Amino acid sequence: MQVVYGKFKEFDLNVAFVYVRETPSYQEVRMLQKDLELSQLVMGDLNIDSNRSPDDEKLKLLCTTRSRLLTELTTHRFNQLDHVLLDTTKFDKYYSTSYINFSSDHKVITIRIAKPQSEYDPAFLQKVNFNRDIETKVEVKGRNSKSSNLHSCQTLKQGNVASNLSHSSLEEMDEGLPEVVIKEEKNKVSVSTSNMDLSCLFSPNWLNDEVINFYLDILRKHDDTIFMYSSFFHSAFMDDGFQRVGMWYRRKYDLMSYKSFLIPVHHADHWYLIFYNKSDLIAYDPYNYPNSTETERNQQLLKNFQFLQRTLMNLKENYLKPLFDQNNQRFEEPSIQIKLPPSIPAQNNSYDCGVFLLTFAKYIVLRRAFDFSESDMNDIRDIIRKEIESKKIMTNLPRKRRIAAVSKLSAKKRKIQCETTMQRTFINFDGETCWLNSNLQLLLTVLDFEENVRPNGSKLWNQLVSMHQDVTSLPLDPQFIKETIIETEGKRISRDNVLPHLRCFALGPNIKEEETAVKRRRRIGQQDAKDFYYCLDENSGSWLDVFNLFKIKTITKTVCSSCNYESIQQAEFNSENTSISLTCPFSNVDFKAYVEEQMNQYEVVQGWKDQVGCGKISSGKVIKRIYNISERKYIVIIIHRLMRFGNSIEINNTEIRIQENVPICLVDQNGLSASFKLLGVVHHTGNVDGNNQTFGHYRADVYNKKSGNWFRTSDAQTPIKLPPNGITKDGYIYLLKKID
Repeated sequence: MQVVYGKFKEFDLNVAFVYVRETPSYQEVRMLQKDLELSQLVMGDLNIDSNRSPDDEKLKLLCTTRSRLLTELTTHRFNQLDHVLLDTTKFDKYYSTSYINFSSDHKVITIRIAKPQSEYDPAFLQKVNFNRDIETKVEVKGRNSKSSNLHSCQTLKQGNVASNLSHSSLEEMDEGLPEVVIKEEKNKVSVSTSNMDLSCLFSPNWLNDEVINFYLDILRKHDDTIFMYSSFFHSAFMDDGFQRVGMWYRRKYDLMSYKSFLIPVHHADHWYLIFYNKSDLIAYDPYNYPNSTETERNQQLLKNFQFLQRTLMNLKENYLKPLFDQNNQRFEEPSIQIKLPPSIPAQNNSYDCGVFLLTFAKYIVLRRAFDFSESDMNDIRDIIRKEIESKKIMTNLPRKRRIAAVSKLSAKKRKIQCETTMQRTFINFDGETCWLNSNLQLLLTVLDFEENVRPNGSKLWNQLVSMHQDVTSLPLDPQFIKETIIETEGKRISRDNVLPHLRCFALGPNIKEEETAVKRRRRIGQQDAKDFYYCLDENSGSWLDVFNLFKIKTITKTVCSSCNYESIQQAEFNSENTSISLTCPFSNVDFKAYVEEQMNQYEVVQGWKDQVGCGKISSGKVIKRIYNISERKYIVIIIHRLMRFGNSIEINNTEIRIQENVPICLVDQNGLSASFKLLGVVHHTGNVDGNNQTFGHYRADVYNKKSGNWFRTSDAQTPIKLPPNGITKDGYIYLLKKID
């Protein structure tokens, strides 16, 4: 620990500048408390994070007669280790904040203290205090109300800046600031773009609050069912809670009349978006931690996932619930969702986060899938600038822009792009359907190889056939298939009184057949991709035609080494399923060698006792075989990567290498053999959080019959043509087809 003491005689102020290299113990904090006893102002890196309960107590010990002024995140690791503590009984006017420090991972922390009888500049006070929505007295209106011509003014009053920032009502303001007049005509705020600094829209500049708020206001006018919060709202809420922001907007808007909220958040020099529609509470954060290794990126994404989870929980408990109570409205628990790359477009630089925020907001307002990427950001910046200048959203420009961009490509690049559009894509509007989309890639690939596809069948079959016949250049919508499988599983749960742990999806209690499809879809959230095949199995009677595409019977038997008696697992022998399950190896392997070893050879187990045969304790050969391979054209193999170690769950990241065009030979229990080729692989990118819940994104590598190429698909994103031997090594679900 290092302490530098100073004194400002003009202010009669004793100052201590502190640097603590490592998190101090309680003993060290008490020593530091004694050393700082005579200092009215303490500032520096204390290496204490108030969000950690032990550190919170340590910070209180150091405060004593001093107050904590700075409540901002001051490091790149999204925490506050730097603090400003001041004896506020000695001074009337003070202001503390932090600034970006480009030579350190900590911000520069500052404090401004006014001399006695000195006053802050009125323009400065207006900037840090004024909020149009809470300080302009106009009639309260909802999204459908009519407004008359209103002219209102309100006098802002000067005082302690630090305390003023926590005030949420006009009655709490002090005196002294010249009045500011806001005029409103016919429900349109008169705002000019002539004085707005739009230079931030030139890359690689960061977008400022003025542009963010002005653009969101344009979006609000395009769709008056969505309420747009100010970019200052969330930071004010984080600083002082509901007591500060509870009255924001109430004088002017009836928030309960809106269907959805969009909340821009500025946190640690980064923008992200929060969406709330009374059923879902979602955070969209595109930051993908560029210049990190894959391991580092996954660790950072996990930390960010946990941080955003806490942020949304805090917003739900301490703002949304009190807001509904304040308006005498019933609050229903929303589904909390975190959207991170690669399930949403990724930001791989340090300056486009604001552009991503506005683009997410625009696509939500327009009800469009997130089909943009970082490569579009420069064009999107130009579009935003034009929309701000015209004060009108351009709804049809993105498609024209993409066509114009294609026309500028070289012939070679146009050929590559033409090839990629041959592979189908899927919409993932709710950000929770990648598990289904990746499996649909496999199913429709199967239909590609079927010569005679029956036009009529079960409900699920008809939907798959209809989707297969659709134009593949446009993203396909999986919502009807999702509704069908959830509705069918819901009926099974109600009919058979299925216990929660035996259900294919986390549908929760009180399943009602009359529920709307939208409510059913909202129930399950993100799923494990293998649950799709479990659902096919459990509800096979509802879609026998789909089930029969993959149905397979396996037999597992143990042969006693002493008497050669075969003990067969009857439960497995009597059942047919749509997949074969294998455990994931712990060392890197070739897919062909591993599957052939597991399905064609045997494993020796010691201590085997044959109860029916000789009854001796010896060894046994465990053999797993396909029952009748001649009946099978397609096989789905699931390699289980999720493993439990004690009370924790981990993902086994063993590499399973794939060699293209190398056939896999399988032998059934009668000794008949057949060769299979790989058609598709579903794989997962993600991790396990502290609650043993997995998160991440599913993609599918699939073989395209028309082009003869492999493509990596990810929802509605443009499929990527894979190079030779470029198929994923992180495979989870594999689709095989018998070679004729």
